Amino acid sequence: MFAALNTVESPIVELEAATLLENDKSWRAERLPVIEERIRRRLADLSATLGHSEWLGGAFIAAELLMVTVLRRLPRAHILKTIRASPLHRTPDVTHEKPG
Repeated sequence: MFAALNTVESPIVELEAATLLENDKSWRAERLPVIEERIRRRLADLSATLGHSEWLGGAFIAAELLMVTVLRRLPRAHILKTIRASPLHRTPDVTHEKPG
């Protein structure tokens, strides 16, 4: 649970701030790729932790709900698509994409 709230969510909130609050800053375009790379690293860590497991805690627990809530905040679905973790790919609604 703490990974969702403290590790994965932090760079996602940073991306939200850069997108919403710093949209008019001249350095925003340079900052976004740095933030996105932080998110990719956190998602890669998450992928490594999950491995081939279906759930973070070995069984469905509150950690899954918290992680999905955090991942749904990602406004850029292409970030999730760069991660090759099967558990993340099995949750298409996390990317806010509509099928078809």
